[in-house]
Amino acid sequence: MLTHYRKWLVMGLCIVCGLFVLGPVDSSQPWEEEVPWSAFERLAGGAHRATAAEVAEWLPRVDPHGQLGALIELEDNELVFHRAEEPMAPEVVLTLSGESRDGAESTRSDEGLKGLRVVLDPGHYGGVWAEAEQRHYEVEGRVPILEGNLTYATALNLGRLLHEEGATVWLTRGAPPREPIRYVDQRDFDLEREASLWLTHQQQGLTGLWKVLYPMRADDWALGAIKDSKITRSGPHLFALSDLRRRSELSNRCQADVTISIHYNASGNPDVNHLMVFMPGNFMPGELDSEASRYYALRQLVDGVLPTTMALGTRVARAMSARMGLVVRPASKKLNSLAIEQAPGVYARNLSVLKRTRGPVLLVEGPFMTNPGEYEKLMAPLSADEPAPRIRQLSEALLAALRASASELRALRSDEKELDTSSCAAWTPVW
Repeated sequence: MLTHYRKWLVMGLCIVCGLFVLGPVDSSQPWEEEVPWSAFERLAGGAHRATAAEVAEWLPRVDPHGQLGALIELEDNELVFHRAEEPMAPEVVLTLSGESRDGAESTRSDEGLKGLRVVLDPGHYGGVWAEAEQRHYEVEGRVPILEGNLTYATALNLGRLLHEEGATVWLTRGAPPREPIRYVDQRDFDLEREASLWLTHQQQGLTGLWKVLYPMRADDWALGAIKDSKITRSGPHLFALSDLRRRSELSNRCQADVTISIHYNASGNPDVNHLMVFMPGNFMPGELDSEASRYYALRQLVDGVLPTTMALGTRVARAMSARMGLVVRPASKKLNSLAIEQAPGVYARNLSVLKRTRGPVLLVEGPFMTNPGEYEKLMAPLSADEPAPRIRQLSEALLAALRASASELRALRSDEKELDTSSCAAWTPVW
């Protein structure tokens, strides 16, 4: 009998240990630091561009699964947000705009791109980090395609074109790295802090026995118990997610009129090749369990920038189709992206850079690097002074869309005060 109990005890211990040590962090969903209730109160105290009609229209796109449910009440020009479903839970009241902005942009003088504040976010890093990022693709044994190199080249080319037309342009990072990443050397990257955030994130959504078995606090004991076996091996993943937060914070400090995150796509099917443009929204089941995520969703609803973001995304998709010959993604049953019916090629998706960045923000997926027909177009420069065809075409498509949207984007500024760039630690090339 004692042997029988010992067997079950050993099995139980193995299960518990397995929860701690199996595999690196592999969650694709970003997590966030705690957002205090005071942030909701500050949000309620500000001016909001969205009308009640806009909030009602966009709520099913931001929260298509109704997770906010009883937490939101919409009456006249007020949105009441409850901290919890309990009757006595704290609440904030956000005053919405009572004026429709339909047609307002047509009365404004067109200044082109002059003075427009643009943040370009070259996705990933490339260089010697490309394999660790899993953004390293080989085609028939030829020189590999590195997504981070393509996005950087595209951002540089587009930034130069924007600069020539008078826009103020910042990039979220510099050139692809030539040295192996050393996580402890990265400024503002705290491995233990990121590990603690990850532990807290892992606790969300756990119920029953799993919640009992998993550490309830991201404290020193829990961190020490699993850091060497799991967290340290997940250093690249943890750094990448902290870096996504940094990029959004940079754009917010620069008070960007628009942020464009540039990516190129990939698939296990070499025949796949289409365009996709992502905008904020579509919080999936479980992604609104934390107050931080609820704060970001609420901010998206009341900021009043989603209609302009959709319009810009529509122009981007049309320009990419016209200049690059790409079709929009065929109909799909995948749930992580929600098609915007009025905007073919535009999808709402809860990605970190889209959730955290204020103002109009898009994540653009260029052609598929894994499509053999794209190789020469992506990799072969036309000349020493001319980028590869796809880099040039994507740059021109984004430039055309930004030209057409400049007055609408500029109209969303909260004020016309001169920007204090001293707090904007963005990377600025010499054009």
